[in-house]
Amino acid sequence: MMSQRRSYSLWNQPMQSLRASCIAPEMGKVFTTPYPSSSSYSSSLHTSTSTMEEGKKEGEAGPAPAGRPWSDYTIGVPKEGVQGEKRVAITPENVGKMTKMGFKVVIEKGAGEGSSFSDEMYKNAGAEIVDKKTAFAQDLVMKVRPPTVEEAKGMKENSRLISFLYPDQNKEVVDVLKQKKATAWAMELIPRISRAQSFDALSSMANIAGYKAVLEATNHFGRHMTGQITAAGKLPPAKVLVIGGGVAGE
Repeated sequence: MMSQRRSYSLWNQPMQSLRASCIAPEMGKVFTTPYPSSSSYSSSLHTSTSTMEEGKKEGEAGPAPAGRPWSDYTIGVPKEGVQGEKRVAITPENVGKMTKMGFKVVIEKGAGEGSSFSDEMYKNAGAEIVDKKTAFAQDLVMKVRPPTVEEAKGMKENSRLISFLYPDQNKEVVDVLKQKKATAWAMELIPRISRAQSFDALSSMANIAGYKAVLEATNHFGRHMTGQITAAGKLPPAKVLVIGGGVAGE
């Protein structure tokens, strides 16, 4: 039943219940959606179930769920423009998942090259390869870095943006998004709670950065990190100071 409801609405109940940090088009600032109470959620779920069951008894399909079908939405994934940035907002594997759900996906040419994802891999997963302008002019834009002012101007009205945003540092971008009546999910502002772990891009990126930092430090150290005893002599192990902050020392 829940999968049937979700197939008609882009922003389903699990997403709404996360207190996801957004930028309201009419306010132009960050806000968080409230938690639905368990009683109200259970009540609405029970009502929906009852209504659908009643429809079945009468030989009817029941009321159509509110919202637009996912097949009406196109996801645009532009190439990151910051020099040295190799990440991409979506992998070919997830493109396949999105297209199976009904979404159309377009991705800018070369967007995944820095992450070793070729355009051919995205095509095989169901995406269409487009230019930068087309990638930004979609219903939902997915990025890693915040868009620039010019990139935000290229978004269509009433569209949606999912990316790191840092609204306090990018007020001009936020103002443009407000003018476009866009809704933006700032990934760095989603509360780091248990039910939102799959949205915790901060921890996942910090985890990768931590491993990379160790590799970089090892490369610059100039000798073995571990102790070595050889016929030519002995090398003591390296002394390493690890400084971490945040969740689990990330």
